[in-house]
Amino acid sequence: RDEAAAWAEQEAKRRRIEAACGAGSPEKGGSRFLPPRQARREPPRIGTFLVKASPQASSAYGGYRSSETFGLRNLGNTCYLNAVMQAFSSLREFVRDLGRMADSFPLCNDGGLYRCTVDILQQMSAAGPAVGPLSPTKLRDLVAAASPTFRGNEQQDAHEFFLEYLNQLHDELLGARSSWLEADPGREADSPDVPALATQAHLDSEVHKRLVCVSCRQTREVRERFHDFSLDFDAAGGPGERCSLDGMLASYFAPETLEVACEKCGAPQARMEKTLALPPQTLVLHMKRFVPNLALQRYDKRHQAVEAPLRLSL
Repeated sequence: RDEAAAWAEQEAKRRRIEAACGAGSPEKGGSRFLPPRQARREPPRIGTFLVKASPQASSAYGGYRSSETFGLRNLGNTCYLNAVMQAFSSLREFVRDLGRMADSFPLCNDGGLYRCTVDILQQMSAAGPAVGPLSPTKLRDLVAAASPTFRGNEQQDAHEFFLEYLNQLHDELLGARSSWLEADPGREADSPDVPALATQAHLDSEVHKRLVCVSCRQTREVRERFHDFSLDFDAAGGPGERCSLDGMLASYFAPETLEVACEKCGAPQARMEKTLALPPQTLVLHMKRFVPNLALQRYDKRHQAVEAPLRLSL
């Protein structure tokens, strides 16, 4: 009796809910009789600039409500772009400082890529109700205008896009700062009162390179700035083997012998030593999984897993 009474109560409750929601038939707008795919939200429209799509319905799977956090639409093989922008959106201090660049250098707002980037990153980083996935069409078109490689819907390399996009964004900021400095002849570019560009303050690192001739010990030194470091895998490592991030970084900065003529004695080789003189606020690492196979005229992929420590000492 208890089971029968409980079942009858649940059935009555279900009928009351269906009557209230109008789910008795598809003509009344209910989705109870629709196939699972049709019952889900319609795909968002593709626009040209930050078009907001419909939020995901509050469907429940296994007792958990589906996520209301959205990122960027895939425009067709544009996962390389989305991966880069998702990574940038996670850098809250960078997003904040980039948005403030226009307060220091008003001409930043004249840069299409800067304005588009700020709008996208701020919306991706903002807390609040879901607005649906954003369309990066405008951003992709702006980058492609200066770099035709990224036109169309062909697959591209995320690292190449990162470098091209960052260089274009930095050039816009640099141009706005230069115009700001020229407007007041008394301003000095290296003055501590001049705000640092967000692209430099957060991503730039400085590497000290020391080249020593193996014969006469003649020394040359130079400092170079980097946005990222490209790390090699151990060529002898197999698919099932692991490598450590510490080891890959140590290999990058390990001394190496270069084929370069000495300016003093003409010796054909020199020893190069590299040290990280200025670490970046945000460390960007590019792992070179694809390496050229000259014998087979193709690229081979390194499948080793990389162990990353919770703390990385530079």
